[in-house]
Amino acid sequence: MNPEAQAAFERMLNRMTKIQRENYLQQIEEREEEMIDEEYMFDRGETTHHIVFSEEPATEVDRDTVGGMPFLSPKFSIPHCQKCEEEMALCFQFDIRESFNCPFPEGCHLLAFRCVRHDEQHLYGTHEKPLPYRMWNPYSKSLKFLLLPPGQSDQPTRIDPYLVPKQLFFYEATECIFRSHIDGMYGRVFNFHDPFDFTFQEKVGGLGYIDFISSIAWNEDKNKHRCSCGAGLRFLCSISLRREFELLPHLSRPNLRLAAQDFGGMNLFACEKYCSPHAVIGVVSAPMGEYEAH
Repeated sequence: MNPEAQAAFERMLNRMTKIQRENYLQQIEEREEEMIDEEYMFDRGETTHHIVFSEEPATEVDRDTVGGMPFLSPKFSIPHCQKCEEEMALCFQFDIRESFNCPFPEGCHLLAFRCVRHDEQHLYGTHEKPLPYRMWNPYSKSLKFLLLPPGQSDQPTRIDPYLVPKQLFFYEATECIFRSHIDGMYGRVFNFHDPFDFTFQEKVGGLGYIDFISSIAWNEDKNKHRCSCGAGLRFLCSISLRREFELLPHLSRPNLRLAAQDFGGMNLFACEKYCSPHAVIGVVSAPMGEYEAH
């Protein structure tokens, strides 16, 4: 277990009462015994931060938001949909903290934009072949992600004209990760508050997973899934595809989602060498262990 993950896991245990702590550890042991036939054993607790999509209104100075004021830089403006050429809506944005268990420096700023009129129709099947050159171009005509470096997101633009501005909050949690004792691959992830809850988690940091099988490919198959520059892709955050972003009242349209699917979620992976602010890809879960990417 890496030292930061171990420390976070112990912090979470210390917040429990003695009885809660004993019960929690006993649950892990019991679950490990049940999973022996499935070849898995408890590996570690991993730090993660759950994303809270609050109903608190966001102001022009808030940087962790749905809608609101996009914070960009002179080099990057609000993206336009390549299908209709209209400006996209700001689905969410937030600053990367040092406390987040992700391999990107504090002060980076993540922004996710989507066209309110068009949804991505073409999904790239990552199980078929490696990612294409400049992976963010062919499969992101109406959906854009930016991960701006520290100090490059200090320019407010204009209030998003599509979405009701709301604040995002984060709270620390710990995942229980089980690993195969045969091939060493990760195969199970359970959240801290309910270690046996299989629902999709909205989080920053921790172990990136699409489902119980594809977590293996995206965290360990580094020869296949690499950035265009040749570097590996590292997990950043995940958002449920059932997550709806509330449109302003004058827009007589359904609320916005990141993609048309209503199952699973979208996991964002970024280049570990940070070769470009565009080098972020959204990997979408699919039924029956299949997975695809924008």
